[in-house]
This record gives sequence, structure tokens and C-alpha cells, in this order.
Amino acid sequence: MVIWVTLFICHVTTVAASEKSSIQLEKEALLNTSWWQNSEAINSSDHCTWYGVSCNIAGSVNGVSLINTNITGKLARFNFSCFPNLISLDLSNNNIKGHNQFNGSIPPEIGSINGLTYLDLSNNDMHGVTPQELTQLTKLRYLDLSSNLISGQIPSTIGVLYNLEYLDLSYNKLNCPIPASIGYCSELQVLKLSHNRFNGSIPLKIGSLQFLGYLDLSYNNFSGIIPEFMITIFNLSYNNLEGEIPVSLQQINAWQQLIGNRGLCGQVTGFSPCDGPPASSPSPSSSISTSPSASHSSSISTSTSPSTRKLAYTMVVTEKCDVYSFGVVALETLMGGHPGELLSLLSSSSSQNIMLIDVLDPRLPPPVGRNSCAGYWSYFKNNICLLMFEPKSRPSMHMVSREFLGPKTALAKPFHEISISELRNQEMYAIEECDG
Repeated sequence: MVIWVTLFICHVTTVAASEKSSIQLEKEALLNTSWWQNSEAINSSDHCTWYGVSCNIAGSVNGVSLINTNITGKLARFNFSCFPNLISLDLSNNNIKGHNQFNGSIPPEIGSINGLTYLDLSNNDMHGVTPQELTQLTKLRYLDLSSNLISGQIPSTIGVLYNLEYLDLSYNKLNCPIPASIGYCSELQVLKLSHNRFNGSIPLKIGSLQFLGYLDLSYNNFSGIIPEFMITIFNLSYNNLEGEIPVSLQQINAWQQLIGNRGLCGQVTGFSPCDGPPASSPSPSSSISTSPSASHSSSISTSTSPSTRKLAYTMVVTEKCDVYSFGVVALETLMGGHPGELLSLLSSSSSQNIMLIDVLDPRLPPPVGRNSCAGYWSYFKNNICLLMFEPKSRPSMHMVSREFLGPKTALAKPFHEISISELRNQEMYAIEECDG
């Protein structure tokens, strides 16, 4: 029994235990996962130098980032209780080519890392339910469990995550209504719950989240009326919503974000006025959907979110990490979907064959004229900079705002001839005019 406790429980029970012993326990816990067994870095006696591991000044692990590294096994191999100083854990995109190599359920022990601010387990083969213990991570600011096989419901105590700014649970098998307590996540800026099996009504308190700027509830089974909200980017398509479309949405004629809800009515294109029987909403064949799964002229898919996120909401790096989420949302606005695959293609030779104009959301007006072309290029270029893999390489928000507000230099070639590979150069070109 004593041996079992020594191997699997990392709480130091002896008052006289040294800091060195706890750091040694961290190293042993990393080795026990077998995630570094094929890494050359494991030859180093200093685990802080291993790939994807970062430590604080005392040598204690505060970050683990193994994105797209083809790790195998179950998350339960990671002994959470051994890492009291862990701030960031990113194991995303380890479901390579559908091999389902990283799987299992989310262990309840994850709730023991009470200092965690960033957790990304997206694009794996996680299944089972979301443990209630996840809501013990009250310092969490970024949570992404998208593109897994998680079922059940969102924990009813989700509202205690009052520091949460980014929540993505899309592309799972979650059901039941959204807990009303989500309205207490007062710092929430991005909420993505699309492509699940949620039902019931949309909680009224979502409309009172003053910082929420991105909401995607598409492709679910929500019913009832649409609550009033002032969210700038949203998608409620393909649900069972009914009743009059809120006046605020009628004023912006938001039919693309509402298609697939046959019970809605109002002064919006494709819907009947509320004084008559509601008409069927436009079909995907007659319109362009804002859903991530909609057909797009681009050869880049924006339907999933396996992007190379890197400690965007952690204090492991500098204040430049704060610009990451801004860049994600900004590029989603321009592309009509998540920029994850764009980032992957930027590092491959195939990016030379994909034109920048092809990744634009087809609903946006094409760039015409020198100023428009330069503006689009500048927008792309600057937001790509915000998503640099190494946070220390990202510009500060002050630099970003100065670039956006400054004069735009014209491009050296027509916009439609620019490939996305040229984004890697991070250069501005100059000629007198630009063709649309």
C-alpha cells in the first residue's frame, strides 16, 4: 500500500520534504506517461528542456504543450496531482488521420490542478462525459474540448468558471439543455457549441453576457424563441427555433445565421412575416450558410478547429499572449470559419497552390481597387502574426493597433495572384495600383 501511494500520489506528506523531491516526482510523472519515450530530449536530465515542457524559475513544470505530436494512450496516464504549478495543458490534435491514438475519458482528477488557466484537448478521441470536477478549475480562461466524442451534458456548475473567456465544445455528442448557470461566466467572449445534440431553449442569460462577441449554436436541437442579444458574430442555423425573430436581428437581415429554423418569422429575407404562416427557411442549395460545414469555394476546410494554439491564455509567456484570441476571431470573421487548417498549410509546400482570395468568406465583397486590396492583405498579414506558434514572437496589442490604424502600402501584384504561402514572408509590397 505504501509503494502504491508513492507511485501514484504526488502530495508530499512529510513536512521536511525538499523542493527537489517534488520536482523529481514531476519528472517521474512525465516519464510514466510514455509521451516522451521517442524524443531525443529525454536524454537530458533536466525535464524542463524536454520538448513541449516549460517550467517556472524554481524548476517546477508550469506548461505542457504536445500539439500534433502523435502521442498515444489515455489522458489518465497524466498524473495531475503531481503538477501543482501547472498553468497550461495543450494536448490538441493528436487524433492523426483518424487513427484514434489518443483517447479515453477525461479523468476527474483533472480538477486537482487548481491553477490551470489554459486547457486544450481538442481534435482527439476523448469520450464519456465531462466530469463535474472540471468546474473546480476556477482560474480557467481557455477551454477547448471540441472535435471529440464527449457525451452527456455540460456540468450544471459551469457558472463557477467566472474567469472563462473562451469555451469550445463543438463537434461532440453533448445533449440536454445548456445550464442556465452559464450566464454567470461573466468574462465569456467566445462560445462555440455547434454540431452537438443540445435541446431546450437558449438560456436568456446568454444575452446578458456583456463581453460575448462570438456565439455559435448551429446544428443542434434548440427550440423556443430567440432571446434578445447584442452579439456581433453569431450562428443559430439549423435548430428548431420558432416565433418572431428579434428586432435587432431583423434590422441586420441576419438570414444566413438563422436558416434551417422553420418556425421563425419576421422581416428577414427568406422568412414569412409574423402575420402569416411561417415559411420554410432558405435551403443550403439556395444560399450560403455561415455554418462551419457549409460549402466553400476555398480548398481550405474551416469545419474543424485543430489549430496550433500555443499558451494563449497562460501566464507562462509575456503579455503578447493576449493577442492570440483576437487573431483567431478576426480571421474567423474574414474566412467564415476557424483558421486552423490555414495555419497548418502555411508550413507546407501545398500553400503555393492556394490563392489568398480563395480563403475569403464568399459572402464578403471581393477586394477591388488599390486601397481595398491593400486593406485585405494587411488584415490577413497582421492577424497571422498574432497566431505565431511561439507566443514571444507575436506582436504586442499596441503594435497591432498601430499597424491597423496606419497607412496601407499597395500590393506588388494583383490580389487574386497572391498565394497564401506569401503570408509566411510577412512582407508588404508596393506598386501604384491593384486589380480586383
